[in-house]
Amino acid sequence: MKRIIYITALILLSSCVKESNDGSLTGSSYGKIPVTVNVLQTKTVIGDDRISFTGGEFMSLVCRDVNAARISNKGLDFNEFSGEFNSVGQKVSDAGWYAIYPYVGVAQNGDELCYLRLDQTAPFDGDANFMCSDLVTATYDEDDMPEISLSMNQLLGIIKVAFTNSEAAYQDDKVQEVILTSSSPLAGEFNVKFDSQGRPAPIFKGDDHRVLSTYVSPETLGLNVIHEVYLFVNPAEIKDAEITVRTDKHVFKRKAKSSFTAVQGALTTMDVMDVATTFSSEEAKVKTLVVWGDSYTNRGYETTHVDKCNYAYHLQKLLGKGWKIYNGGCSGDVTNTIAARQGGISMHIGASDFTIPESTVPVKVGGVYSYKNYFFTDGAYTQIARYGLVNPCEVVVEDSEGNEIARVEGTVTYDSDWVSNVSFTRSAPGEAVNVPAKSKLVTFAAKNLRKPDLTIIYMGQNGGFKSLDILYDQYRSMIEYAADGGPEDYIVLGFHNHNTLATWNSGDAYWKFFDGPDGFGVNQSEGRPVSRFVNLYKGLTGNDYKDMLFRSGAAASPSDVRQEDIDYQAKGQLPYSYWYQPSQDDIHPSPYGAKAFALLVYDKMIELGYVD
Repeated sequence: MKRIIYITALILLSSCVKESNDGSLTGSSYGKIPVTVNVLQTKTVIGDDRISFTGGEFMSLVCRDVNAARISNKGLDFNEFSGEFNSVGQKVSDAGWYAIYPYVGVAQNGDELCYLRLDQTAPFDGDANFMCSDLVTATYDEDDMPEISLSMNQLLGIIKVAFTNSEAAYQDDKVQEVILTSSSPLAGEFNVKFDSQGRPAPIFKGDDHRVLSTYVSPETLGLNVIHEVYLFVNPAEIKDAEITVRTDKHVFKRKAKSSFTAVQGALTTMDVMDVATTFSSEEAKVKTLVVWGDSYTNRGYETTHVDKCNYAYHLQKLLGKGWKIYNGGCSGDVTNTIAARQGGISMHIGASDFTIPESTVPVKVGGVYSYKNYFFTDGAYTQIARYGLVNPCEVVVEDSEGNEIARVEGTVTYDSDWVSNVSFTRSAPGEAVNVPAKSKLVTFAAKNLRKPDLTIIYMGQNGGFKSLDILYDQYRSMIEYAADGGPEDYIVLGFHNHNTLATWNSGDAYWKFFDGPDGFGVNQSEGRPVSRFVNLYKGLTGNDYKDMLFRSGAAASPSDVRQEDIDYQAKGQLPYSYWYQPSQDDIHPSPYGAKAFALLVYDKMIELGYVD
């Protein structure tokens, strides 16, 4: 393996575990003792055969198979890491040392579950880095520790993808992302084991066949300019590889002529590829994904997903620029009004008759409504208090026989009172129009987002239904409206709130109803070989919950999970780290919880074939 980082470690140790007569380590009482590591190279550099790492994060230092010390740089000294180490004896001759970056919590048996990120940042993403030192032999003596020089080797494979353009027609394209796909697993879950010589060996268990590197700031493709992207992948034989370069205007693809091997500790360089002559090209088509729900989908009231507490934010990063997400989540919204904003249930405007003036002056309308008795037995209407993906909308005026006689585009707004103090402002001047009370209102989503590539729905936490049958029918109304006679491209998310489940999940009724063959689960006769239901609760609290804590960034490793997370999961609740304000019993997702939501959705999208 190539040597690509050199660091000097100064270990300051004291001990409370005795050494036996034969030199082996005995005792079970480990004392915490300070440790510092001076790092000579901390600037991120990637080149032909060399890579180093940023010194502002953390790494680990391990002696034989004893639990790792997590040592971090607090930003006080750019070249110094500090932390605590478990003492291992009074004195050990020829002790074995190695270091790991980034820290993943190597267990005592030297075997640890890790994850290689699917989404990376072009042209280089230091966060995707994973290295381990060669074995270093040095006497361990708390009174006289030697300086230890550790040679760091890249544990994973690095593939350098280089591309250029020789065609003037493409020179103004903005490069957005580079994607590598393969029939071989490229990223995801793997174990790190260490052999008798202390050499690391990753063993992949995941089946992620796609690595995406997104440009934060798109670069102009230009003429004869070589662009380079580095992808961190499973060090193994890469079969059926295909490189995709996406710009704002085109998608360029090229399949590798043969399989190749990404070597551990070495840089695998693919031949420079000319997008104008060696790729197959097509117009860039961005797929549309619309997500619907309440505050668990969008903490705000606007059509945005920039908040890291919204799962759509993290899902967009995982999917890349080949997808555009429209966020129809609105805090506090109930199920029948969510369906009305989408179009699955009809929406209406006006508490009483009103007139849209000729000018663009706002007019008070007294509220926006959906049919409350669409799935209910009491009340004709319910007022809508949220407006995600409603504007610009259209007021439709019909005569007594239901014939359309006028249609006016405009915007619904509110002033201090979301329900009653509502105005409508037409987009452009025109003839004055008399509007009967409860006339139809066609939302932006109902008109423009009716047949997206995928619809995701997660609602019900705020009520709006009296039984699981009613909730299911509301989901179906939205799915059927979005499908519009075509294939049913949807994913339904199930409750994660333990209190909500306590209300509706008597005898597992909720899971059986929604994930059964008559719900959204597997049903071969209906052409549904894969369930379209994501069980958020079980995905976040089940047997693999520690793995998801690590994937979401809430834990340093699956074996280094905070005690509060373990305690909450043991009580049948989502882990503590996923809550927005656990001290206030606020189970809205934190950024970690939102990332975990997104990962479960992303995994389901891969399973259903929506992600290449």
